[in-house]
Amino acid sequence: MISQTAAIDAPSLTVLMPMRNNARFLRETVASILNQTYPNFRFLIIDDGSTENNCDIIRSFNDPRIELVELPENIGLTKTLNRGLAMIDTPFVARMDADDIAMPLRFERQMALMRQSGPRVAVVGTEVKCIDAENKTLESTRPELKEKHPSFFVEFLFTSLKGKYCLNHPSVLFKRDVIIRLGRYDETFPIAQDFDLWMRLALAGYEARIITDPLLAYRIHEHQISTATRGRQLKARSRAHEKFLSAVLGCPPPDSIKHFLRDDNLFWEEVAGEGKMEEFIKHLKILLDRIKFCVPMEENEYHKLQHLFQKHARRQAGLAAIIGECLVGQYSCVPSVGRG
Repeated sequence: MISQTAAIDAPSLTVLMPMRNNARFLRETVASILNQTYPNFRFLIIDDGSTENNCDIIRSFNDPRIELVELPENIGLTKTLNRGLAMIDTPFVARMDADDIAMPLRFERQMALMRQSGPRVAVVGTEVKCIDAENKTLESTRPELKEKHPSFFVEFLFTSLKGKYCLNHPSVLFKRDVIIRLGRYDETFPIAQDFDLWMRLALAGYEARIITDPLLAYRIHEHQISTATRGRQLKARSRAHEKFLSAVLGCPPPDSIKHFLRDDNLFWEEVAGEGKMEEFIKHLKILLDRIKFCVPMEENEYHKLQHLFQKHARRQAGLAAIIGECLVGQYSCVPSVGRG
């Protein structure tokens, strides 16, 4: 029988950290987790077939919160993450990469924001600062989401519709039951698995929050997965975006829709022929109707989404008025325009 004290002290958070090699960064990474101001967590570290002394480094830490699991062979990041999720029973999971550095207040801030947010919020990320292999600060890239936004879910959804990144994966803390319910990470994505997951969250009507203070130092170096597989990353993100749009539309998305949403100049080639602009408008109306049908949202949120479509159209010269007509259903005299 579990005592009342034990039940109170039982952690509600598990830190999930896969690792494979890059042992030179590991001690600093682990120390940054153990020194969090929010101390009550389980630290699950899964070694994915490292050939360096990663496990010896982990065993050198004398901390009861650490649980080390050694996989007999390399199975890849996505499968390792799912293996970890199957071992976790806490309601919240924080991701960590084995070469990054968490700021001391990271978990305290994320858990506080998660607990004061409603049931629709499934993930809390943070801004990051980028560092190199020598811990020198690099120019940081800012997520598109902000911590306080009046229509946060709509921003999250529209970012996914555009095929853009909106969360820094190693910075997130999420609700485990939501991720399990959505099918965990898609193992057909050995890379960019997080990109696919955030899109599925948006499609299911969940939203994200971003703490705009940099609570993670994200390390960029030549051996990290995202650097070593840059070309494959871009292809995987494109595939995840097509998968997301296909789920909304019920069929593969037309190229004109993909290129419009991605703000790609190829859009103008797609709509250059006679009747092509009218065809694009028809497909866009179908997309908007399908979003309203498939994605749980309030009427005011749908209107906000329409506004974001119009705002996005202004980035493509000559499209704003046409998209406006599309959104109010006026198709009878839509002009065929070229770029500019």
